[in-house]
Amino acid sequence: MQTTRVQITALNSEGAGVGRLASGKVIFIPFALPGETVEAVLRAEKKTWARGELKEVLTPSPRRREPVCPHFYSCGGCTLLHLDDQEQLSWKQTTVRESLARLGNLQDIPVLPVLESPALLHYRNKITLHWEQQGENALLGFYQPGTRDLVEIQSCYLAASPLHEALAGLPDLLHGLPLPDRTKQSRKQVILRYSCAQDEIMLVFSLPEGAGQALLQRLPALQKRIPRLASTWILAGHRSVHLAGKTRLQESLLGCTFSLGPRSFFQVNPRQAARLFQEVQSRLPHGKPLAGLVDLHCGTGVMTLLAADQFARVFGIDTSGSAIADARKNARINQVPGAAFFQGTAEVVLPRLFKKAPIEAALLNPPRQGCSERLLHILADAEIPSLIYVSCNPATLSRDLQRLTARGYTAEAVQPVDMFPQTPHVECVVLMSKE
Repeated sequence: MQTTRVQITALNSEGAGVGRLASGKVIFIPFALPGETVEAVLRAEKKTWARGELKEVLTPSPRRREPVCPHFYSCGGCTLLHLDDQEQLSWKQTTVRESLARLGNLQDIPVLPVLESPALLHYRNKITLHWEQQGENALLGFYQPGTRDLVEIQSCYLAASPLHEALAGLPDLLHGLPLPDRTKQSRKQVILRYSCAQDEIMLVFSLPEGAGQALLQRLPALQKRIPRLASTWILAGHRSVHLAGKTRLQESLLGCTFSLGPRSFFQVNPRQAARLFQEVQSRLPHGKPLAGLVDLHCGTGVMTLLAADQFARVFGIDTSGSAIADARKNARINQVPGAAFFQGTAEVVLPRLFKKAPIEAALLNPPRQGCSERLLHILADAEIPSLIYVSCNPATLSRDLQRLTARGYTAEAVQPVDMFPQTPHVECVVLMSKE
């Protein structure tokens, strides 16, 4: 094994330490921190970069701390648990600022201090565990980064406390479960979802439908071990099979109620999600009667419905049929008759909406790849006065803001929000205006 001594100068977007070899080649070393001198084992070397494995920290950073989780260095669930919380916030703000400048040539857009999460541990209301069957033993855990090597866990310090507690005995209850032969080659998962509003847990198994009878026989033991268990499902390919208990859970956020099924998307850090959506609401137009708002990539309709009292009509668009069904259900629950939801791509559906009502604001909350250039052109050509962009990827946010700026929009300050403490991920909210 070739070892090398490296001075760490920065973190990359995945939270790995960045340094240079004696040759000048960039090397990435997970779990190394800026300011540290480390000894690393060279694991991969390409033409322009290398990857190393941390062997020893020779000169530790004053910002380094002992991770509370015993699985931290192996499971891949989080990558910054060894870094001081305030330093995480500072690094995330710097990451957003540098991304805007380097990728979007947007040096003049201010980046506000990151909004810290109310909970830094035990904040996730949903976790997905991989499940391997070795003989009679059921192993639950996460994959090591970049591999399919399972790290068995008995606890997760990012999971909400009720989920953290439920994990402890779950593998024992699945030992010896007689599963259909065809599960041997298929991916098996266990998903735990927690409703803070109801203090209830939904347990979802990703398995062939034929495993349902075997699981039903284990339900009494599962219920005894997990007293909060209120709903149990199997996801068999595209089918959702209800096994026992309630069909759905409910969650509350900023005065609205949301119904959640086994496939529903909902922010995993609900307390911080409330602050994120308040940031969105504060950037919506105020002070006059407003006709229409459209929420692109609306998911289960959370942001759409939270903004509904400020507009005569609100519209949501999403490609997922199950998400649109959830959004319509949530509109009925919250008695929002002026809300309408459409399945399809925003590029196709949005031009049709312009004929239904004047659109004075649009919410953009795309996946990590950001918005298509075509969609941004449609928005700009329609001259919608206010665009509120919520992004989970500073790189694609920078690209899209640059495109919108070129089409006549002006960006206000970017507000980063720490939705995922102990990880390198950061959400951002920014208002784009056009006179």
